Amino acid sequence: MGWWRKNGLALGDDPADAVGDCLDRILQRQPTILSELLGAIDAALRRNPGEFVSDPLPRLGSLVAIADSRADPVSAQPAPEWMIDECHSALETIAMHYRDSGHDRVPTLAELLETFAFVLRPLVPVAVLAEPGFALAKLEYGDGATEVRIAGVGWRGLEAVLEQWQLRRDPDAVPQGADPPAFASWTRQPDLGLEVDWHAPPAEPPWIEVRGAAAGQIAAAIAEHLGGRILPTGEAALAELLTIPTARKGPVSPRNAEDRWSLVAAMAATPEAPEPTLARPLVAAGLVDSDWRVRMVAAWAVGRWRYGELADAAQSAALPPPDFGGLNGEDRHTLLALRDCAAARARGAGVPHGADPAKQAFLDRITALLDGLPHTPASRSEALLIALLRRPGIPPDKVPRAWQAWYAPPPPEQPPTET
Repeated sequence: MGWWRKNGLALGDDPADAVGDCLDRILQRQPTILSELLGAIDAALRRNPGEFVSDPLPRLGSLVAIADSRADPVSAQPAPEWMIDECHSALETIAMHYRDSGHDRVPTLAELLETFAFVLRPLVPVAVLAEPGFALAKLEYGDGATEVRIAGVGWRGLEAVLEQWQLRRDPDAVPQGADPPAFASWTRQPDLGLEVDWHAPPAEPPWIEVRGAAAGQIAAAIAEHLGGRILPTGEAALAELLTIPTARKGPVSPRNAEDRWSLVAAMAATPEAPEPTLARPLVAAGLVDSDWRVRMVAAWAVGRWRYGELADAAQSAALPPPDFGGLNGEDRHTLLALRDCAAARARGAGVPHGADPAKQAFLDRITALLDGLPHTPASRSEALLIALLRRPGIPPDKVPRAWQAWYAPPPPEQPPTET
């Protein structure tokens, strides 16, 4: 890819591949909060910085990820030792590739952070990694834009549009048997100052990333000729990438749906509200996701963290269709109450008004569960919310037979790492 051939270096994709492999291993072990991942990168880098970067590290501060100038940066948080070890291994591999490149040096700090930011873009679109105090001007799609994302764009005719901008397709890093391919990249020749990447993950809407000078102009041309829409903010891009809206046509991969459910549930399980720049767009997109489990977990999060601007969306989040056999009448009443209680809590209105004392007591119990779920359920309603949020506490033999159509036991808890 042309992005890696600059500043006198010709490293190919090896540094990015090392980071990508590291991230894959981390995500296979557990869904990861971005702030923890930043902490792992930061801690690994400071173990032996002289071996990893050619310039000195600042003595103070830690890594931050910045989406755009309107959002608060995501700061590094303490990470588990095993995650730091994975990042440490990636840093060693990157340093080896630099030394073997013929330049006989390790990367600069800027080059290393740019490598991580490149791979982390699917998690934080329009992102850089930097030390605290770094300022990033707002990126807009205009003549001077440096990075733009386009969602829902079509594959047919893309190459013809790109050829008008002197962009040539790069050789595929891996064999591409599908049409359209899962990934393709073009680089402008001969200056390498503009790059376009096509992404088409299985069962997800395709999207295009444009980087470099005049990115706004070419993005507008692609959107005009091939359909699609330019995403105005990093938050919009994040929501687009992490969820699939209910209006999307075509089949949805069950595996992908479970991954999205796990991601939103893991974020909702944090004892304190996560970074709003990450959580709020993910919750907003989750409320209209194609999977009802994602929608209900997102509704719970709206009430839990009092996202008032999402209260209406939470109250109107769609339940499973009436012919779905995985829930009984009591379950549906619980989900209806969850929506109403979450929306009322987010608006600051307290507990919704019940039609009779029994209904009021039920709404009171559901509202109380927004503050925390019990370790062991005392009712079917409590068990349903524990199951939706993928918490431990439900013995396998106590899972209702109807729930087997959708229920997935939570992953086993990892034992604490010895230090």
